[in-house]
Amino acid sequence: MGHLKVTTLCSQEATRLVQLVLLGYLLRYFETYDPNDYHGLQLAFCYALGMSLCSLLLAVMHHIYFHYQTVGMKIRVALCHMIYKKALCLSNLATGKTTTGQIVNLLSNDVGTFDRLISSLAYLWVGPIQVAAVIALLWAEIGPSCLAGILVPIILMPLQTLSGRLFSMFRSRMAVLTDSRIHTMNEVVSGIRIIKMYAWEKPFAALVSRFRGEEIANVMKSSMLQALNLASFFSASKVIIFITFAIYVQLGNTITASSVFVTVSLYSNTATTVTVFFPNVIERLLGSLVSVQRIQTFLMLEELPKCSDVVCQGKDASVIIEDLVCYWDKNQDAPSLQNVSLNVGPRQLVAVIGPVGVGKGSYGFRKTPNNLIIIGSPNQRFDAHQDRHSETWYLLLCTTRWFAMRLDLLCSVFVIILTFACMLIRDELGAGDVGLALSYAIFILGMFQWGVRQSAEVENFMTSVEQVMEYTELESEAPWETKKRPPLDWPSQGPVTFDGVNFYSADGPVVLRNMNATFLPREKVEVVERTGAGKSSLVSALFRLAEPQGKIYVDGILTSELGLHDLRQKMSIIPQDPVLFTDTMRKNLDPFSQHSDEELWNSQEEVQLKSVVEELPTRMVTLLAESGSNFSEGQRQLVCLARAILRKNRILIIDEATANVDPRTDELIQRTIRDKFRDCTVLTIAHRLNTIIDSDRIMVLDAGEIQAYDAPYTLLQDPEGIFYKMVQQTGQQEAEYLLASAKQAYENRSHSSNKHSSATNGNLVFHETAM
Repeated sequence: MGHLKVTTLCSQEATRLVQLVLLGYLLRYFETYDPNDYHGLQLAFCYALGMSLCSLLLAVMHHIYFHYQTVGMKIRVALCHMIYKKALCLSNLATGKTTTGQIVNLLSNDVGTFDRLISSLAYLWVGPIQVAAVIALLWAEIGPSCLAGILVPIILMPLQTLSGRLFSMFRSRMAVLTDSRIHTMNEVVSGIRIIKMYAWEKPFAALVSRFRGEEIANVMKSSMLQALNLASFFSASKVIIFITFAIYVQLGNTITASSVFVTVSLYSNTATTVTVFFPNVIERLLGSLVSVQRIQTFLMLEELPKCSDVVCQGKDASVIIEDLVCYWDKNQDAPSLQNVSLNVGPRQLVAVIGPVGVGKGSYGFRKTPNNLIIIGSPNQRFDAHQDRHSETWYLLLCTTRWFAMRLDLLCSVFVIILTFACMLIRDELGAGDVGLALSYAIFILGMFQWGVRQSAEVENFMTSVEQVMEYTELESEAPWETKKRPPLDWPSQGPVTFDGVNFYSADGPVVLRNMNATFLPREKVEVVERTGAGKSSLVSALFRLAEPQGKIYVDGILTSELGLHDLRQKMSIIPQDPVLFTDTMRKNLDPFSQHSDEELWNSQEEVQLKSVVEELPTRMVTLLAESGSNFSEGQRQLVCLARAILRKNRILIIDEATANVDPRTDELIQRTIRDKFRDCTVLTIAHRLNTIIDSDRIMVLDAGEIQAYDAPYTLLQDPEGIFYKMVQQTGQQEAEYLLASAKQAYENRSHSSNKHSSATNGNLVFHETAM
């Protein structure tokens, strides 16, 4: 099949040359036109018929291009399957050597180079053959003068090869930059809520802009090379014709219509191959080699050990682990699990517990085990998706070729009509008129349908521009800074007041309804809720992630009058889902470089992370794995706690921060909060009742409304209250413990000095608890 396609392409180019030779014979008839020369007229009609047949053949043979497109599609689909399958099999060590951005770039850009390469690859050997044939025809037409013109494209060929190598170099650089930009944008989009609450938009915008700026610089250089190639095409043909006929005349020859139009047509045909198709295939070939190296590097990454698939039927499913040894990184770390054996039988529920960083996650994540039996089934979903994509793409290719072939047939009919029209009115036309008309009409074939299809492509691509424009017109949030700037020491005390606040979710329903509450300086307030989404909406309203209705005051200043950065930088948050970025530990703690190394080390020591970071290869400047995956969930949460310590703000919001950590880490976080934020106002969206039972006050929400707001012990005196029922649902023993703890905290607070009178210079801390 491959030899047939190459043969067809060679036949297509040969047909073009034959058509031009027949054009020359037809023009010689018009140059020596004699109305009484019936034999010459018969020959002229034969030449016209031959040109017409060539036009019809070209209209059909031109679409061998379709077969190359299908081959390129099959290669791309196969590579996509290999990359996706490889991504599912990567070991933990290998995931540290690649990123989501690189995988996305491989699937979206690198595999696409083969579509473009296969369609033009044949010109790598057809081009030189065509040049040789054209030289022979030109020698027969204008003699040695053709050598001067042929010299120009011969000189251009090595220059085009050089530009192809330069393009390959730019392609390599651009691929790495694109990987980094896509990866960074993925992290920014997935962590945008945290970025906004930390007011980190500027450093991340600068990072993305730097990657994009370097990427665009390489795109510009590549575009300049392509522009030079096109400029050489349009200028070379004119220079070639001028030099050729200047020498032709100097050698004592007379210029005729047949010699001019045949020579110009042959040169134009060759120039297209030499200065467009040939350099394009060199450029695409070298670009594809870069893609091959990138894909090969990815496919050679370490995989998980191959295990035979075991098909289990529902109730008989089991997991067997024997002498398991797991590493996060064999080159740097000690084993996270050693000599673990486990047999989980059908219908058994097994819980894995332990403190932070002891290897719990090694059970759930794919690492580099020495002996692990995994129950699983093959993934067919991606193959099904690829097949549907292949079918749609193939249908697009078919319809495109169908349309293009019809347009080419229309053009060939036009050429036939024009050719025989010239014969019918031969008495009124000169050779120059016929040569001008037919030489240009011949080149309409192929170019006309390409132009029509390009206009449709432009319209399709403009849909993307339209979507981008619609996105830019979306309503923006409030400005980062406004004319009203808070005092430098704001908030100095930390009271927070909600005055008639209503907050709406994105789809419209009210999630906070007519909220009126005051959080006093240094007060530790816990927020619990039976139903609804009011707890998290309280945090969103405070940070103005969406604008609430009503008024919120912090230290007497209306927050809606402040810029978002002035507001958000003065409040610290420990989120429920800890977010780490693919950067150094130092940048994850302090992206603005506002703190000294001593402050950073102290903050890590206070959350018991210093020893962990000191074991990293280059300590604080070690590049973390994607999303901080080389840290456990609890350790990532401690990094967020260290960020809050560094910010030294008067107000702290804890958004269910201990929902996904073990009790020991929870106790460490609570102890650190009591110690480091004792002068702060703390609002906690709570998760565990035992960690909030000794708070100053508890706010109970139900469907977005405040149902109760008082000390925990006071709330427990109401058997009909929501909080009392929450405590009772924990079980009799736990409920008795919580009641005793609340009573002890209440009595200790009653015997202490007046809390509010001594809190004039305090801060506010909020905790959020999910029940």
